Amino acid sequence: MKKIKKAIWIPSLVVVVLAAVILTLSLVKVNPMINTFGGYNHIELIASSSGAASPEITVDGENVTSNALNNSIESTRFSVMQAILEGKFSYKVQLTDEKVNSAALRVYSAQSNEYVLKLYYNEAQTMTVDGVEIKFDRVFVRLYETNGEIKEIECVPYLEYNIDNESYSDEYDEEGKIGSAFYQAHVLTVKMNTSKAMATIAEHLAKYN
Repeated sequence: MKKIKKAIWIPSLVVVVLAAVILTLSLVKVNPMINTFGGYNHIELIASSSGAASPEITVDGENVTSNALNNSIESTRFSVMQAILEGKFSYKVQLTDEKVNSAALRVYSAQSNEYVLKLYYNEAQTMTVDGVEIKFDRVFVRLYETNGEIKEIECVPYLEYNIDNESYSDEYDEEGKIGSAFYQAHVLTVKMNTSKAMATIAEHLAKYN
């Protein structure tokens, strides 16, 4: 009789422990977007193919557009459990083979069923991705509907000075500056779940536009 009870007790304990682990991993959230590009000072929304930023809406002195966009970035986080189930174990930013020249950056825009967030920094930032040093004070983040899954999102960090200047230099200086004709910004990817972000932005646009 004791052996039977023990045989039942051990599997039950395993189930309880497994359930606790799954619950814990489901509650632990990661946000590679915030970890990579957090600390920006201002944020804008580009919601059309024109490349122009959408008007910012202020209600009772509060910038509701900025609040909605900040909330959208916060909502791109996902649980460790979801990452495990989808096989997305790496959360780090990755360098692609693509680059965007200064002319394209001037008119960087949202395509159909997309939004682009533009992040502003008061001071130039430096990050190293896959051994490549990247200086930036602006970042374009291209969002699209991921249907609740974790997807790779295109991000383009760049220095504003480099896309429209009168310099003819074809070499970078110590500050990462170069003539606009020669500038190319790296395209990076960061994993996100953008479904809530897309819904937040769509709701904001519907409410105030």
